[in-house]
Amino acid sequence: MFPFQIFGFRYAIPHSNGVLNTWILRGWVCAAVLAAAMTLPALDFKVSVHDDAFDPAHLAIRTGDRVIWINEGSRPLTIQSGTGCVFDAEWNSGTFGPGAIYSRVFIQPGSYPYFSGNQCFLGLEGTVTIDETPEISCGASASPLKGSVPLQVTFGTKVSGGNPPYLYAWDFGDGFSGLEVAVWNTYSIVGTYAWRLAVSDSLGNTCVQDGIVKAEP
Repeated sequence: MFPFQIFGFRYAIPHSNGVLNTWILRGWVCAAVLAAAMTLPALDFKVSVHDDAFDPAHLAIRTGDRVIWINEGSRPLTIQSGTGCVFDAEWNSGTFGPGAIYSRVFIQPGSYPYFSGNQCFLGLEGTVTIDETPEISCGASASPLKGSVPLQVTFGTKVSGGNPPYLYAWDFGDGFSGLEVAVWNTYSIVGTYAWRLAVSDSLGNTCVQDGIVKAEP
C-alpha cells in the first residue's frame, strides 16, 4: 500500500510490489521537498525616465532583482545615487542618451534613493527599496508522545518570519505523510517512530523540526 494524508484524510494506493511502493513513496516525498525548495527567479523592473519624472518613482523589489532605467526623454541624462540632488558616490550611470538604458542589480536589503544628475531640479528623484525578510523559524508539537496502540497523535506547528506562503511537509516515520499545518497520524504497530517537519517559504528558506513518538503495547 502507498499511504499518505491530505486535507485531514488518509489514503492508500494498493500495489502488490512492496519495493515499488517504497520507491513511489520516496519519489512523492522528494517531489514535495523539491517543490518546497524552489526559489522565485530574480525579476527585472523597468523605470521610464521622462524629461520631468521617473515612472514609477518608487520601487519595492527583492534581493537580486534588476532595475532598468530607460531614457524616454528628449535629452541625455545620468542616474546617480543620493538624496536632495547630492551625489553620495555609491553609483553613477554616466551619461546615456534618448532610447538608451542603464541597469543595476541590487543585492543588499535597504533603501536606495537616486536622482537624475542634470535634471534633479525638475523633480527627477526616486527610490529603490529592498525589504529584509526575517529568518524563518518554526516550532512543532506532537501529543501524546507515547501511549498504547492504536496511538493517535496530533501534530501542529507555528511558523514566523520568512516570506509566506509556507509549504508544510510532515514525515510521521511510519510511511505516512502530511501537508497541512495541523495533522494527525495513528500508529498501529508497537515501536519508536522518529517524525520530522520541514517548512519552506516562497523563497526556498527552510525550517526543520523533529521528535520521537513511542507506540506501546
